[in-house]
Amino acid sequence: MDIEIFVNWNGTVNSFTPKFMNFSAGEVHLSEPISIKKLENVTEIFILSDVKSSEDVMRTLIVTNAIKHSVEQQDIKISLIVPYLPYSRSDRVCAKGEEFGLELFSQLVNTQGYESVITFDAHSSVAKDLITNLKEVKLEWLVSHYLRTNSLKYDILLSPDKGAEEKGLLCSKETGIPVTQGFKVRDPNTGKLSGFGLVDGDLLTGKKVLMIDDLADGGGTFLGLLKEVEVFKPKQVDLLVTHGIFGKGIEVLEEGGFHSVDAINYFSENIESNDNTLNDFIFDIVRGDFSYE
Repeated sequence: MDIEIFVNWNGTVNSFTPKFMNFSAGEVHLSEPISIKKLENVTEIFILSDVKSSEDVMRTLIVTNAIKHSVEQQDIKISLIVPYLPYSRSDRVCAKGEEFGLELFSQLVNTQGYESVITFDAHSSVAKDLITNLKEVKLEWLVSHYLRTNSLKYDILLSPDKGAEEKGLLCSKETGIPVTQGFKVRDPNTGKLSGFGLVDGDLLTGKKVLMIDDLADGGGTFLGLLKEVEVFKPKQVDLLVTHGIFGKGIEVLEEGGFHSVDAINYFSENIESNDNTLNDFIFDIVRGDFSYE
């Protein structure tokens, strides 16, 4: 995993990648010191950390610590960009004796005193209450940019479950594309998932449909809902997520019936996106050209 450091000198941005090694006892550390020139002209430093493992969290803290020591005589803002917010799926304690991963991660981040902590389409709204100075690049902005830059047109958007309803409505407002809602069906006696359904399935007939959500891992929810969608004979159904983990492989979704599957932020190094949405937003952020409101 590469961490990239962006230094903004009054609107001129340069970047470099720190290098790491491990001590024989296992601890990760920098293999070369971090050196930032002309500190008197630096307005802000951004640490871009595409965290994909727990060790990457430690690498992020090490880089932050090294930068602080490098600029300690200067009053320079340091911000963190984490495209996918780590531990966002561990946002509560479900049973006694379980960890609250997002709380712990947030505590680590808050000790660093970042000017801003910037993430893309956070999986859990709980993060806003836990992380100081958290700023979020919203799903509706990402989807709008993705469709516009790739010249893609859809007849209707589809939110896969109740938890994605609000984001779906905001995407509809931002893009001008109508949206409808999917939902999960649970056995009232056991609470276990027993199926999927659609609020207005007739709206999908003969339409080009884009299913949208914040992340895809195994893909079971999307595949289960797709079977219900296909009953209404849409023209085409595509899937777009912000974060593509694809723990069982992207081909599971493609073979399961989706016409196309794409992510704005891919986790797998074996899959490269042809879309520049993520990078476009990052560059606007580090240049100071992006407003979160």
